[in-house]
Amino acid sequence: MSLFKNNYVEIDTSTEPLVLITYSSAEPTLAEFDAYLREIEIIYERVPYCAFVLDSTRVKYLRSELRIKQGTWMKENEKLIGVKQKGAAFVVNGVMVQMLLQGIMLVNPFPAPYKVFAKYEEALQWATNQLKMQK
Repeated sequence: MSLFKNNYVEIDTSTEPLVLITYSSAEPTLAEFDAYLREIEIIYERVPYCAFVLDSTRVKYLRSELRIKQGTWMKENEKLIGVKQKGAAFVVNGVMVQMLLQGIMLVNPFPAPYKVFAKYEEALQWATNQLKMQK
C-alpha cells in the first residue's frame, strides 16, 4: 500500500491507476499544499493513465492564496492532466456545493472527464468504469 499523508490530505495509490484522495477539514499550510501538488505530479509522472476519486466532504475552506496556486498549477499542467487523467470523480456535500463546483468547472474547465457526486460509492464506481474503458 502506498500512502501519502499530511494534515491536509491523504492520497492512497494502492489501487493505482485508481487513486483515492481524501481531504481533511484542516486548513493546509503552504508547505502541506505544495507537498500535495508535488505528490499529484509524481503520480502523473509514474502512471500511463489514472482516475481519481477526490473526497472533499470534510473540506471547510481553502484560502485564496492556495486556490490561486492550484489554478496556476492546473494551467501549467493542463496538457499532462488531459493525457493522463481518464476521470476525476469529485465527492462533495450538499447540492449548493455541487452546483458551485460545476459552475467553477464551466468557467475554468477541467482538462479531463469529470463528474460531481454526493455519494462516495457512486464516485468510486464511475472512476472505476472510466479506467475500464482504457483497457
